[in-house]
Amino acid sequence: MIRPLPIIPTLLVLAVVSVLVGLGFWQLQRAQERDRELELHARNATAPAMAFPNQAVDDQLLFRKANGFCLTPKGYHSLGAGAAGFRVIASCRSGAEGPGLTVQLGTTRDPKPSVRWRGGPVTGYIDYAPDERPLAERFFHRQPRMLMLVAAPPLAGLSPNPGAGSAAETNSSWSYAFQWFSFAVVALVIYGFAVRTKLREPRS
Repeated sequence: MIRPLPIIPTLLVLAVVSVLVGLGFWQLQRAQERDRELELHARNATAPAMAFPNQAVDDQLLFRKANGFCLTPKGYHSLGAGAAGFRVIASCRSGAEGPGLTVQLGTTRDPKPSVRWRGGPVTGYIDYAPDERPLAERFFHRQPRMLMLVAAPPLAGLSPNPGAGSAAETNSSWSYAFQWFSFAVVALVIYGFAVRTKLREPRS
């Protein structure tokens, strides 16, 4: 007589494998996005500077040299910047006719920097604005990413920002996708061996 599979362990393993496979496909999507970023960087690096767009969601402008004007800073916050420490980002009013302007002023080692900047002209390049939504929300609710202006040279006495496209120079998402898929396969293989061993045990 063939023994039935244990229901609860099987459901748990299938749930874990589903999550791992989902993460793998998400990384594949990210890998394709980063490949496009590299292509855009190469193409836009030689394009002439432009005014920061009012409709700040056009991915085709990524890493393009641009200039803008911060009428009045509304607030500042800092985010991790890897080896550079922390990046300081300002939210600006850009006038009654504009949607506002997000500016990455520069980097600092101080996790709680005191920034004094009154706004004004900004030159630099276009990059993605930070997406601070939880990972689960970004995974299930895809939406166009807003753009920001990364100041070059830096402002408010801060250290320089990374160069345009430096975050996309190495595309590790392909290897991350392979790892997630590998974890899913390993989980299935281990569970298969465990079930096989259990089914071979003599009944008491």
